[in-house]
Amino acid sequence: MTPGLIDPTTGESAAGNYFYEPKYNPYERTATYQLEKGVRLNPGVLHTLVIYPPADEKDITGIRAFDGAPLEKKKTVSFMTSETVTDPSHDVDDVWPVVDWCNETVGPPKLPAVRTVIGKCVGCHGGTNPMGRMDLSSPDAIRTSSIGVLAAEVVPLDHVGNTSQTPMIFGQGMPRIDPGNPGNSYLLYKLIINELNYPSPGDPAASDPFWERGLPPLEPPSNEEIQRLRDSFVWMDPMPVGGRLLADDMRALVVWIAQGAHMAQCVP
Repeated sequence: MTPGLIDPTTGESAAGNYFYEPKYNPYERTATYQLEKGVRLNPGVLHTLVIYPPADEKDITGIRAFDGAPLEKKKTVSFMTSETVTDPSHDVDDVWPVVDWCNETVGPPKLPAVRTVIGKCVGCHGGTNPMGRMDLSSPDAIRTSSIGVLAAEVVPLDHVGNTSQTPMIFGQGMPRIDPGNPGNSYLLYKLIINELNYPSPGDPAASDPFWERGLPPLEPPSNEEIQRLRDSFVWMDPMPVGGRLLADDMRALVVWIAQGAHMAQCVP
């Protein structure tokens, strides 16, 4: 995406173009585009964002789903910037809250300590013979077996082509945990295909004010969506086997990965 600071008198960019990737939340299934800190659109101007589908099957531009399915049709979104100009130094990143490895956050939103969430998985992913050789029992074990480590179920990148004629398919070469990129972290997809990891209808966690932002209450992926994930790259059992994580457990994991998957030694 190339947001420009547009001079309304000329229609030209007033401060260059800014290229950036969206912040993708695979659990909430949202992609959020946000200007970098200190970068501003001109106040009091109507802006229009156009999202294009690929022109045809050979077109490698445009928006596609993880399995190559194209955006159904062009989408246009318009918005008006405020007349009020504020100090850029006061900008904050409000896409993700802050999470803590050791402690529950004060909120809002109030999210559990990440080590507590991961501790729910240690029954299978710990001990002398952790399932899939993914050991989540300690920060050192997580660094060794999961951070940047290729998921056992995916195809290594050196086994596939990656050219304009044979582009890489989403999921190939995906690590278990990719610090800074929850959308490229296989651990989350194994949790996402478990519908028990989503709030039940009427559960307040389905419509948390921080996360909702005008969106409908969070629901699990449809059976069709889950099957598409399975057909594409998410193999074997959903996680945790025979159990579930709460919605805020999942949110804490997503934010933790988005913020770099940092760990610390915690005071007992």
